[in-house]
Amino acid sequence: MGKLETISQRQTRKTYIQKALLSFLREQGLWFVTAFGPSAYHTFRIGTFDRVKKKYDQQTIKRSFYRLLDAGYINMVQTRSGKRTRLTKEGEQYLRKLELNDFALKRPKKWDKKYRLVIFDIKEGRRIIRQQLRQTLRTIGFLRLQNSVWVYPYDCEDLIVMLKADFRIGREVLYLIVDQIEGDDWIKKHFGII
Repeated sequence: MGKLETISQRQTRKTYIQKALLSFLREQGLWFVTAFGPSAYHTFRIGTFDRVKKKYDQQTIKRSFYRLLDAGYINMVQTRSGKRTRLTKEGEQYLRKLELNDFALKRPKKWDKKYRLVIFDIKEGRRIIRQQLRQTLRTIGFLRLQNSVWVYPYDCEDLIVMLKADFRIGREVLYLIVDQIEGDDWIKKHFGII
């Protein structure tokens, strides 16, 4: 296996484990950890994390756990019953980003001959949010008509509602359903709906 393939595989594995850890924390709220010994390892028994435990060794999971801790996506809190780990707001946002990357819009068998436009006007002071939104739309499969105008030929309203909530940009983003776009042959060709 080549060097690039190895790096890609390692990154995919790391992301998979981090997503499972963060999902577990979101589902469980707070959970008990004394150290990363057998007792802590056995607390990871629910949902998606069971699959991760079977697939990866304890050291790999431990490294991912501490990377999340160092990045500020989780934090440790001392309570009367011992240390507890909690998902932070940054961790919730990071988890949503990981989930969005896995999000696939369903393509119906037949196109309803309507375009879905997403237009936004996000202030210069929130430039990073604007760039993240553009990148997310590109990743999902939207086509850029202009910097702040993106098109997709299928129903994606649920996704846009989720993006508005994640980026906290409710009023700055509009979702439109349009019957026609002037000179749309290139759009149809791009999406394979000619």
